[in-house]
Amino acid sequence: EELLYTDGLTGFLNRNHYTHHFADIERAMVPGMVLMAADLNHLKRANDTFGHAVGDRLLQAFAQAVRAQWPQATVYRMGGDEFLLYWLGGAEDLSLQAEAFHERCQHFAVEAADGAVLYPFAALGWVVKQQDGASWQQLVAQADEAMYAAKARQKRRRNDGDPPGHAGVDR
Repeated sequence: EELLYTDGLTGFLNRNHYTHHFADIERAMVPGMVLMAADLNHLKRANDTFGHAVGDRLLQAFAQAVRAQWPQATVYRMGGDEFLLYWLGGAEDLSLQAEAFHERCQHFAVEAADGAVLYPFAALGWVVKQQDGASWQQLVAQADEAMYAAKARQKRRRNDGDPPGHAGVDR
């Protein structure tokens, strides 16, 4: 059963578990619960440029950073570079937590054969469950929307010539 429900690279729960246990997840929703969507930056580029072994190491580094930052979270790898996290409590200062996570990612560098250094930076978006009775699907959609907005801001910063910030690749 563990193989059926666990992502082999990250050790996180997988989409199969999410699908099969959705009713339990939905029942666990309480006000104050945090739901976070994360999209690992530049995984496709890492795979295409440096090979899948480097991409795999980048995924593993991301998983280590997530576990270190949010040990209380239940984490799902939903697809190649897409993750869903949720936890109860600790909903205050999520912007500071996200900033701390990005700082933490700098300690989980992955080196490619040509000396390039990649960091497991990610776009993060979150929502906190309120009393209003929003469904799980509505919360996921809101967290996704916030994550895509964060991704767009990261892209704009890079295109405006600002320091790379959370661009993910450093040479």
